[in-house]
Amino acid sequence: MEHLGRCRCSISEMGMHAARMAFVVIAIAVAARSEERPFTVSHGFSSEADAPSGSEPRAGLALDPKSGNIYGTTILGGENSAGVIYRIDNENKFHRVTQLIHPKFFGSHPNGLVLDKMGNLYGTTYDGGFAKSGAIFEYSPTQKVFTVIYTFQGGPLGSNPVAALVLNEQKSTFYGTTLRGGGMGDNGEVFEISTSGNGFVPLHLFTGGSDGGAPAASLIVDSEGNIYGTTMNGGLTGGNCGTLGCGVVFKIQPTACEKNKNDCETVLYSFTGGADGGFPVANLTMDKHGNLYGTTLMGGNIGGACGKLGCGVVFKLEHKKQTALWRFNGRDGKYPQAGLVFDSKNKLYGTTTFGGDFGKGTIFKLDLSANGTKETVVHPFTGGHDGKFPVAGVLLHHGYLYSTASEGGSSGSGPLYKCCRGTVGFTTP
Repeated sequence: MEHLGRCRCSISEMGMHAARMAFVVIAIAVAARSEERPFTVSHGFSSEADAPSGSEPRAGLALDPKSGNIYGTTILGGENSAGVIYRIDNENKFHRVTQLIHPKFFGSHPNGLVLDKMGNLYGTTYDGGFAKSGAIFEYSPTQKVFTVIYTFQGGPLGSNPVAALVLNEQKSTFYGTTLRGGGMGDNGEVFEISTSGNGFVPLHLFTGGSDGGAPAASLIVDSEGNIYGTTMNGGLTGGNCGTLGCGVVFKIQPTACEKNKNDCETVLYSFTGGADGGFPVANLTMDKHGNLYGTTLMGGNIGGACGKLGCGVVFKLEHKKQTALWRFNGRDGKYPQAGLVFDSKNKLYGTTTFGGDFGKGTIFKLDLSANGTKETVVHPFTGGHDGKFPVAGVLLHHGYLYSTASEGGSSGSGPLYKCCRGTVGFTTP
């Protein structure tokens, strides 16, 4: 099996490790399966670990709707190889915003970012901090001030977050996950913390059993304050799931957690590792009706190019009823690790880390309004200037898709791209 970007490990090790990968960019038009769509290179990241502008972009991008600036992170780069924060302006120009100066105090290897209404940036780091278990930080672009607001302690309080935070502005609260720790067999947790860094509360400690284990994706919150997410392990065991389980989709009601932490999680679906998919490592997307959409790393079509574990699935979850909207076959993509986005015409976009015409991954579109779901490969990565092995999800802004690639490109560490105007339904922030 090809190495997997987010989790460079075997399936049996998935619950213990995680990383992040990235995307790519190119300055030429590459023929997609149906028609040509141009890529524009915004920046080529260096393969040098201490590159001033960053190295190895592996997290999704975040949009500031007021300024139109797009922000991202790299897990390496800067003086101490601890990672950097960068910005893409409205003219598609790249700027380094800041570097993570000291791993011991500020954390290192940052994940994705979230912005508040004032334009301040918040994020998590996978490791570093005083306990070497990661940290939560704030950065003010206007004041150019970097502040650590919380340091993970490990054990019952969780460690090693690999996902971005989600902001509940009404409550001035962040929700997040840790991959490890939590005090229940090192299976991770869901937590709540105020935007000032006070009042850290573990909402649910995963056991690795039927409730799930090892959450690797960011969360989403509905209009009523309920939290939804995925775990890549736990749930059903046996068969393709092995002893670790194939993962679950869960719901948490924070108000119920305040009364009983052991009874505030509901498992909405447990994957079997078969035709329905297995091992979700990506965040969910919710439509206006409250239906959930996501991807699984494996499952779906079994055999052939997909092997015994399958090529992965795009799924819909409606009132606990799961439907596999698309099962990848290898030629159209393989092993999706990123979440999905809707455009204004109710079409879904995402990426696969492998597969496609060149075996280097794809950007794909799903038309849900067709007579049966229709999939189109918007761009098959070639492994050349456009890079290879995309892991992070795409960001939709003014009819373009923005993201990065994990490897390849002219500088070797994956480029940042702007893609596919014309295939995307125009939308405004």
